[in-house]
Amino acid sequence: MEERKRGWIFIFVIIIIIVLVGYLCLRKCNAVRSAEGEKLEELTQEQDEEGIEELSEVAEENVLSGWLDFFGMIEAYSFSGMKPESKILTPEYILKRNKLGANKIGLRGFLEQIFKDFEINNNDLAKILCIVSFVNSIDYPETAEVLTISQIIDRSKINDVSRILLASALCQSFGLAVVPVSDNKNDYYLATTFRDDERLEPLTANASFESEGRRFYLFDLSLRNPIGFLFREPGIRFKIIGGIRQGNPIRIYPDELELPDFSEEREDREIEVSGDFNSVEYQLSFYLKKNLRDYVSNLPLSIPLLFAYASIEINETGVISDIETYISELNSEVERVNFLLFIVQDSDLTNFYKTKIRPATVTLFEKKSDCDTRSIILAGLLYNCGIERVIVLEAPRHLCLAVAPEESETKIPEGKFVNYKDSEYYILDAAILKGGWGRAMESGGWKVLLDMEKIDALLN
Repeated sequence: MEERKRGWIFIFVIIIIIVLVGYLCLRKCNAVRSAEGEKLEELTQEQDEEGIEELSEVAEENVLSGWLDFFGMIEAYSFSGMKPESKILTPEYILKRNKLGANKIGLRGFLEQIFKDFEINNNDLAKILCIVSFVNSIDYPETAEVLTISQIIDRSKINDVSRILLASALCQSFGLAVVPVSDNKNDYYLATTFRDDERLEPLTANASFESEGRRFYLFDLSLRNPIGFLFREPGIRFKIIGGIRQGNPIRIYPDELELPDFSEEREDREIEVSGDFNSVEYQLSFYLKKNLRDYVSNLPLSIPLLFAYASIEINETGVISDIETYISELNSEVERVNFLLFIVQDSDLTNFYKTKIRPATVTLFEKKSDCDTRSIILAGLLYNCGIERVIVLEAPRHLCLAVAPEESETKIPEGKFVNYKDSEYYILDAAILKGGWGRAMESGGWKVLLDMEKIDALLN
C-alpha cells in the first residue's frame, strides 16, 4: 500500500516537472519569437519610414511642378501588407480594402505631407482635388478588371473605375464625404455632399440626386468641370457604393480670404490693361496662375459661392495695390466705382461674349465675359477696394450689381436704383459699355440675389 502511494506521488512529481519544463520552454520560444518579430517589425518600419521619407522629399521638390509617380517609386521598397487578393472583388469590398491598403503602404501619410506642403489642411475642396489629381497621375496600362490598391501596384494596371474607388477611399480616410456612385447605365462617378450651412442655393447643376435627405453632386476625374456638372448624360437611378455615411459633408468655402498656396507656381499668363479715365492714365499688369484656374473651375456654380471666391481670386492676382494707387487720385466714391467699372469693360481685360456663368479667374484666362461674369469680376474689385454696400441683382435673363453711395458722398449719382434696407442702391451694369451709376439694360423686375456685406460671414 505504501509503495503504491509512493509510486503515485513520484508520477505526480514527474508530471509537475514536465509541465514546468514545458512552460519554461514555451516562454523562451515566445520570447525569441517576440524578439525576432520586434526586430523584423523595426526593420520593416524603418524601411517603410525611409521610403516614405524619401517620397516626401521628392514630393516637397516636385509638388508644385507636377505629380510624382508614387506607385513607380513604391515598388523599390518592401512595404508590408501587400498580399494577393483571393476574395470575389465587389466594389464594396475593393473600397474597404483600399482604405486599409492606403494606411499599410504609407500612402495616407504621403498625402498628409502633400497637404502640408500645399497648406490645404483646412480646405476640403483642395484636398479632394489633390487626391483626384494624384490618382489621375497613376500612369499604368488600362485593364478591364476593377482592382484594389495592392493589385494596382502588383499588376501595374488600372482603369477609371479603379481610380474612382481608390479616390473615394482616400477621401474617406481623411473624413471627406466623397462616395463612389454607379448609375443604371453601369457608369461610375464620384459624388459629394455639402454642409447644411454652406448656403449654396441657387446651385446650377445637371448631375445630382437625393439620398436619405441629402443632395449629392456628381463629378468625374477630369478636374476641369464644376462639381455637379457632367459632359455626358448620367443615368436616372444611382447607387452609393459603401453606404451614404462615409465621411463628413464638405465645407466648400475656404477659411478666411485664402486659397491653396500657389506662390511658387510659375505664373502662366500676364494680363496688361492700360487706358485713360477722366484724365487719369492707368497701366495695370498682373499674372494669372493655371493652378488657381484649375482649382476654381471645380467650384459648384452657385451665385453666393462664385461671388465669394471672386473677392479672393482678385486679391490673389496682386492687382489691387496698383489700382489703389490710381483711385487715390479720384475725389469721390462715385468716380472710384466708375473707374473700376471702366477697367472691367476694357477690351484688354475681356471681350464681351455670351458665356456661361463661371469663376473670375476662368473668365480672365479666356478673356470672354458677359453680364454675369463681368459682374463677378467687378464685385471682386469693389470688395477689395473697400466699397462695401454692394448687392447682386437679377432680372429675367440678366444680372448686374447695385451700389449705395456713402452717406458722406456729395456727388449723388442719378439714374435707376432699387430700394434695399432703407437705402437707394444705384444700378451698376457691367454689360453697358461706358456705362455708370444708374444705367441698366433692364428697366425693372430686379431681385436681390446676394448682399456682398455677407461675404465675410460666408468665408468665416
